Amino acid sequence: MRIIGGTLKGRKFMPPKGFDSRPTTDYAREALFNILGHQINLFGADTLDLFCGTGAMSYELASREAKSVTAVDKNVLCLKYIKEQAGIYGANQIKTIRSDAKTFIARANLKYDLIIADPPFEMAGIPEIVSSILEKPLLKPNGLLVLEHDNSHDYSTIKGFESSRKYGNVHFSFFTLEHEE
Repeated sequence: MRIIGGTLKGRKFMPPKGFDSRPTTDYAREALFNILGHQINLFGADTLDLFCGTGAMSYELASREAKSVTAVDKNVLCLKYIKEQAGIYGANQIKTIRSDAKTFIARANLKYDLIIADPPFEMAGIPEIVSSILEKPLLKPNGLLVLEHDNSHDYSTIKGFESSRKYGNVHFSFFTLEHEE
């Protein structure tokens, strides 16, 4: 696996054998960050990587000079690996938090320009997590929530849904806050 773009472009990372996480493929990350490059300025952005796993999205965000990258996962081994990699890369803006998503959302008091959520595809309650992010709201005005999922789920009926894109077996659904007219 490698970092696709930005100041750390080309740097490789390899989670330990038996790592309990499904990393987003290089192909899908490249496609996502091409889309994001046209929708949001990541330079100086406050970002959240929810269900961060290997940290692939966190490294991409740091590489594109996000001001802050909050990496949240309940797996302490994932967080340990991300801290190690962030240290190697000098990505001091990556902060790790051990928490399940629902608890983090309920307790969070910051707002983000971009939130990327990559829950386990088979996890129950994903629509409720998306809705709670948008209802709290954890997004800043004009912020964007990206949900990574497989093709067996359709999240287009959730309030705030904007669009969906497919890259191989990976789908990204995009959400924004509802704006009052």
